[in-house]
Order: sequence, then structure tokens, then C-alpha cells
Amino acid sequence: MHAIFVVSSGFLGVIATWGLASASPAADVEDRLRFLEHVKRFNVVLGNTAFDDSLDAFLANEKYIRTHNANPNTTSTLALNKWSHLSFEEWAERMGTNAAFMRGRIKRRPRDLSLVGGSGPIDALPSIVDWRAKGVVTPVKSQGDCGSCFAFSATGSIEGAWALAGHSLVNFSEQQILDCSRKFGNEGCGGGHMDDAFSYIIDAGGLSTEEGYPYSGIDERCKKNWTKTILPGFALAGFSDIEPDNETALLAAVAYRGPVSVAIHAMLPVFQHYRSGVISAPCAADETDHSVRVIFFCILLFSIFDAFFSLAGTHRWIWCGLLDRKE
Repeated sequence: MHAIFVVSSGFLGVIATWGLASASPAADVEDRLRFLEHVKRFNVVLGNTAFDDSLDAFLANEKYIRTHNANPNTTSTLALNKWSHLSFEEWAERMGTNAAFMRGRIKRRPRDLSLVGGSGPIDALPSIVDWRAKGVVTPVKSQGDCGSCFAFSATGSIEGAWALAGHSLVNFSEQQILDCSRKFGNEGCGGGHMDDAFSYIIDAGGLSTEEGYPYSGIDERCKKNWTKTILPGFALAGFSDIEPDNETALLAAVAYRGPVSVAIHAMLPVFQHYRSGVISAPCAADETDHSVRVIFFCILLFSIFDAFFSLAGTHRWIWCGLLDRKE
């Protein structure tokens, strides 16, 4: 048995018949037609009562994106996507984990850097690490309209560790973590923490593959037959938390351990509309509200896996500046 170690729609015509007449008075016909085209492009499903509010949010988001992209000092590009009909507040509530919840789950257990670093010296880190090139990173996935980012972050680290242990790269089950880890503190689509996911997997004695326990993106009862789909030899031996706000420890963990699960402050408008480039935005270290995995670094850049970016069927990697946070 190998043990692994992980560091932690066709409705447009119907809408058009009432949408132009009932939309927000502040919007002109051109605005409304543009919004309807957006709804068609991204298969957005709207009810009659949601149309006006969604149109207003769409127009506000359009303005925000234009302003951001026109800034000569910006390092990222934004674009309309399938969440651009939502206000920022609606999007954040739907996609993230409550920051207070995350604070209550953070285990502040500083580790000796040599332990976190593992097989290499922290004073001689490589200048670039890209675990995608090593074949230990699964493709970007989509969490849908469920606050399951913690489950995707956890499986991402486990998938990397499993491949680094000499096995074939496989997708592990986020839905199992979503359904079965509640007694460890997670709340299904209401959010959770990677540490609690890891603790559940250790206690349960394994984790199904994605094929054996597929993702639905809704809260369901824990399936009892998942043990039949555990891969031979799978066992999660343990996990370790990196010292908070310690860039060196994080770099060492990514360099020498593999893909790392992290929590970030991502409930920001720039994340809602991200298209490309490097995100460099003020954020609060104590307001972590989204779970991702770090799979790459080069000097001061991280490429971060983010489960909720799936634009028109194209899954995207997000590039973020290193610890650019509000003091």
C-alpha cells in the first residue's frame, strides 16, 4: 500500500416578448437587446421577477469591466461571462465560502520550514516550478453554482500527490467530500475547509474516483457504496498546514511537495469577471473566502487553479500576484 502526503437555452424569444417592455426604465432598447444576446450566449436562465435586477447588474458589470480594462496600469483583462448578470453580492454569496466560516476553520499551526520544504533547501528554491509540465495536474473543473471550492482544492492536492507517488493521474471525487464530510465541519454547498476534507478522507479510509462518485454540484446524501471505487493502494497518511502569510514556506511547499491547497480572498469583482493576465488587487489576508490550489510559480507569480472559472465551455487558469494584500 502506498501512502501519500498532502500539503495543505431556447427561451430567448420568450424573454424578448416581455423583456424589452418590462426591463429597467434606466436601460434603453439597445441595452436590453445587448443583455438578451448575453443571456443567449451564456445560456442564462431567468425568471420574470429576476429580469430587471439582472439587467441592472449586467449594465453595472459592463461599466466596471470597461473601466478596469481602460486603466493603463492594470495587469489583468476582464470580460463578460456567465456570471455577469449577477450583482457582485449575488455572485459572492453563490460562489464563495463565508470568511467568518473560514477563519473558524483555519488551523494556525506553524511548521518548521525544513519540514514543509521536504526534499529541498528553502534558500535554494528553483526559479520556476510548473507541475502541469510534470503531468500531475488534472484539467480545470467547474464547481457550478455550489460553494464547493474546498472540495476541489482538496482533490487537486490529492490528485497531484497520488501522481507524484508513481500512479496514473486520475480525478478524485469532489462530490464524496461534499456529501460525506459534514461531521468534520463542512457544510456541503454552503462551504467548507480543506483541512476538514483531508481529516474526513483519513477517517473514512479513502476517496472514490470522480468516475465512481460523479459530481452533481448539489447537496446529496452520502452514498454508502463509494468504498467499491477506491483505487488499490490509496491511503492519505496525513497533511500539514503551512505557516500563514509565510511566502517562503508556500514557495518551498509548492517546489518540493507538489500542488498545494490554499485559501485566498477571491470574492472581489476582478475575480468575478476575470479573463486573462495577472490579478493584482488589494485583498485582506484575514478574509479568505475561496479555496484553490497552487500549481506553478515563477519569481512572484502564481498560477492558481480555480474551480469556478468555466467561460462558455472554456476552462481557465487564473494568474495571481504573490500575497498582494491590504495591510
